Amino acid sequence: GSYRWRGIAWYVKRTYSTNSKSLEKDGWVDSVIDRIDLIYNPHQLLDNNPGDKEYEVYTHCKLAMQVQCFGGANSRFYLNKENDTSYSWRDTSVVQTLDCFHELGDKYKEYAEKWQAKNDSIMAGPSSPFSKQVRRLLWGSYGDWDLGKQEVWEDYYEDAEKYQKLGRARGKADPNGTFTANVFAVSAIETKGA
Repeated sequence: GSYRWRGIAWYVKRTYSTNSKSLEKDGWVDSVIDRIDLIYNPHQLLDNNPGDKEYEVYTHCKLAMQVQCFGGANSRFYLNKENDTSYSWRDTSVVQTLDCFHELGDKYKEYAEKWQAKNDSIMAGPSSPFSKQVRRLLWGSYGDWDLGKQEVWEDYYEDAEKYQKLGRARGKADPNGTFTANVFAVSAIETKGA
């Protein structure tokens, strides 16, 4: 969905992470430049229809992009992995955020959503030049936020063991969901004798 930003525009956000060590060889740089070019180059077409001259699309959609190198196995993020926090994907080498801002209106929202949907298919998956699996970060969440669903929590936590460990901790600390504002939370798992 779209998110409101300072009352003047909406945006469709995306954050992708990877542990790849071969981004250049795999073609990630060219892939992400091609995606950015679709918004910023008026000669490109968001909907890929040759001959379409809808320049107005480019004046109504803007991007905010951030790329951060994490350092992989030598980073503090990785070296502190045994500190019992819920952070996942400690082997992350690069994170990229691509937020597509659009003016109000269904037409512009549709362009931003289609652009991001294509990014999803390029930036994460078996043939992706960026990440071979979906590796979402909690602070960069998007899409379905119901962490009670396996198909959702698998994108945020690397394995069932970690998710269940967190669920047992939550089951002890907040079994009734008193401190849970919404479904974007690990499901409480009841433990015997707790």
